[in-house]
Amino acid sequence: MKTLLEKFVAKAVIPSDRSEEEAATQVTSLSVVAQNLFGVERVTRHKLEYKAAQVRSESKFVKFDWQRLSLEPLGWTTGLINIKPAFSIFRIDDPNMRVRSRDFERPNLMPPEIATAFRPAFEIVPNWNATFQGVLPAKVKETITKAAPLFTIQHEYGQVVSHLYLLCEEKSWENVKKDQPQNFILVGWDGNDLWLVEDYIEPLSFDQFMKIEFADLGKAPDHLSLPQYNPYQGVE
Repeated sequence: MKTLLEKFVAKAVIPSDRSEEEAATQVTSLSVVAQNLFGVERVTRHKLEYKAAQVRSESKFVKFDWQRLSLEPLGWTTGLINIKPAFSIFRIDDPNMRVRSRDFERPNLMPPEIATAFRPAFEIVPNWNATFQGVLPAKVKETITKAAPLFTIQHEYGQVVSHLYLLCEEKSWENVKKDQPQNFILVGWDGNDLWLVEDYIEPLSFDQFMKIEFADLGKAPDHLSLPQYNPYQGVE
C-alpha cells in the first residue's frame, strides 16, 4: 500500500517535456514577446513574464531531475470522524509548525500560495502544532547545501530566506512526547512553483543517530536522559 507521501508525489508531479536547451529558448521567446506588448496589454505581459519565470526555473532544475509539483494535494486530510491535516511542513531552519486561525505563524514568511493550498486542511480545526522529531540523513544534508541557494528569496525589508521545506506525513499532531520521526519529502519554492528536490525519505531517530555518530558511548543511564523538548520555550 502506498504511503500518503507516495500518493502525494504520484498526484502532484507535473511532468516536464522540455530539455534544458528548449527551456532556455522558450524563455527568450516569451521575454521578447512580453517586451513588445503595449501598456494596455499589461495583464498579458504579466502572464507571459510569469510563464517565462516558470520555464526559467525548469531550465535551472531539469539538470538535477527535480520535478514541479501541484499545490492542490497540500490540502488533503485524513480520518473520517477525527479529521486531521495529512501533512505538516517545516522550513529547514525551524523544527516547528504552528497554525493559528488557519494561518501559519511558523514557519514564518510562508509563501501565500502554499498557505492557501493548505487552508482546506485547516477548515474544521483552525489551530495546529507539530514538531519535527528526526535527524536528517547525511545525503539529504548534502542536497540541502546544494539546493538552498537556488531557492533563496529576498523578501521585503531585506529578509533573505531559503524556501526549502520538509513536507512530512504527520501522525502525531500536538503530541511532542511521541518520539516518532516523520517521513518526508524535500521540496523547494522558487517564487512561482513548488519543486520536488528529494523523494521519499525516512529520517533517523535519535537512537539511530547516536549509534552512527557515537557508537562507543553506549546507552545513557535513565537518570541522564534528555529533558522533553518544548517547542514554545525561548520563542519570541
